[in-house]
Amino acid sequence: MNGFVIQIDHSKKYEKYNRIKKLITSSVKEERFMIDENEIKICYSNKYNFIQHQLTTLNFAISFENIDKIDQDFTSYMVINIQDKIEFCSDRFSSYSLLYEITEDSIIISNLQCPNTSIPNEWYTVDYKNKHIEKHNKYGKTIEQYYAHLFGERMEHPIHDLTTAVNKLNELLSNAVKECIDDTNNPIPILFSGGIDSSLIAYYTLLHCGNREVELYNVSCLYENTYDSPDRLCAKAVLEDLKKLFPTKVIHFVEIDIQKEIGQTLSQELIPIIYPNDTVMDLSIATATSLALTQEGHCDTGKKKRVVRRVLCGQGSDEQLGGYGRHRNAKKWNKLSKELEMDFCRLWNRNTARDSRVNDYCNAICFYPFLNSDLIRFIRNIPEEFLVKLDLPENEGNKWILREVSRSVGMIACASFKKTAIQFGTRMAKLLNNGKKVNGGDRLSQE
Repeated sequence: MNGFVIQIDHSKKYEKYNRIKKLITSSVKEERFMIDENEIKICYSNKYNFIQHQLTTLNFAISFENIDKIDQDFTSYMVINIQDKIEFCSDRFSSYSLLYEITEDSIIISNLQCPNTSIPNEWYTVDYKNKHIEKHNKYGKTIEQYYAHLFGERMEHPIHDLTTAVNKLNELLSNAVKECIDDTNNPIPILFSGGIDSSLIAYYTLLHCGNREVELYNVSCLYENTYDSPDRLCAKAVLEDLKKLFPTKVIHFVEIDIQKEIGQTLSQELIPIIYPNDTVMDLSIATATSLALTQEGHCDTGKKKRVVRRVLCGQGSDEQLGGYGRHRNAKKWNKLSKELEMDFCRLWNRNTARDSRVNDYCNAICFYPFLNSDLIRFIRNIPEEFLVKLDLPENEGNKWILREVSRSVGMIACASFKKTAIQFGTRMAKLLNNGKKVNGGDRLSQE
């Protein structure tokens, strides 16, 4: 597993440091040095660079005075500056988990097992002597202003021509997927539920993949003696559309079948990994994602083992385009924009930081085309009437413009599928809870 931990421990016991260190398994490096009579220990994997007393995911040291420019130039980063004080921050989406904790004897900063999550629009200063953390809003912005600052306010007169909006969204999403494809000859893997988000990512990947193979990873749990989960059935229907549109491309539909014992065992391993996210829903999502990223599957050529660690995922679409059922209620009360703003501003806390820890556990790197900056700027200026249509049923009216894009490129099947969350589409929630209905917001400690 990839990870890091930094600890200043006045008791010199380093108990939490050693506990987190045991979880880090990828080419572990350690540093120990003194600053103003304070001993600092650092353990980190090969995902991180240690430059001039700075631990970072970038390949050069930065100045925190230039944090505004860094945010605009880099889509994803994490940086911790270790001088007379410690400064740390992450990018606009918390693409890298960055946690911290202060105890009576120590200060700990890590990507794992600390109760406090850094907020993406803030950078933090740690005072060794007083064991105090001070938070600074990046260039004086609240989190709502921070995202508006980066991506632009909604236009006063947004695009009201549907054809223009559909064509532009099609173009930008195509470019976003293209940017996520590396320049190797390896197969290109996609987490593929058959829903509209992953289906369009598969479509654009096939459009840009050249002669490379494309692998569609589909997870399904055994329930009532069948693997025919909602996600499996939807994915097979969409697969037929893809084959018709790209008859010369090599597409491997990789079926990852999960039995109860495997899912429940892994879920217990993930509880300390996803912390401080600690709900039943968090665990179900993390378990389904981890199985998709790590487990062997089978396809037309036989068993399929993992060789590629770069994976394309559909995260970020629902929060921006009105994919949740509650977005229909918000539209009824003329509060859709406010609801979408709230969802986008908490995406880092509910999704990306947790998923970063899961990806590190799986030694995988996930790419999210729907979080492309140019795409986000445009989506923010799509009028509400193109996002949610109340005169249509949920499977047609939510994310309506994305469904129109899907139809325009010939992806007909997924254009009418109702959203099914990964924990339900894979039936992971049923597997982990023995078929019982539970509240996804319940804390794991209350089970």
